[in-house]
Amino acid sequence: MKACTMTTRVPIAAAKITAITAPPKVTGLRITRPSCHRGRGTGQTGGVPDGDGRPRLLIIDDGPDMVRLLETVAAANWEVHSAGNLDDAVAAATAHPPDVAVVDFMLPGGGGFSVARHLKELDAGVVVVMFSAAPVGHQAQDSPDVDDFVMKGDIRVIRRLLDDLAARFRTE
Repeated sequence: MKACTMTTRVPIAAAKITAITAPPKVTGLRITRPSCHRGRGTGQTGGVPDGDGRPRLLIIDDGPDMVRLLETVAAANWEVHSAGNLDDAVAAATAHPPDVAVVDFMLPGGGGFSVARHLKELDAGVVVVMFSAAPVGHQAQDSPDVDDFVMKGDIRVIRRLLDDLAARFRTE
């Protein structure tokens, strides 16, 4: 069976309006457990050696270009794993429990909120960052399973948030 990917393009003007009307808001983070998972697991999707002492990041997005971009942004500070749907996310989180999960709002096999709920059921201490090109920050803020929200189009905000989270995990 061949995997299918659907890509939706948002005109840059609409993305700019969304960024202006619903700017990303960094909220308080709930980090409640020890940071790094030294020596656990045997493989991963990224190019970082497993169990190297860095915190684990699970990127959950069905867009391979976005996954590659986030992997590149995070590779210096994180042990990176990725998944493209709910089932793969649960399997990856079970095999390589993440410290932080970046979850796309719209996913096949269950939306981002379903993924966030499953991740919190596996480990209540995982930090879940919802990201989307759609202005759904208010919904993410109301969800008990989402710790933060970032607009998908602003890679600088995502990079800054991931750098800050990595620094917090290294100091714990």
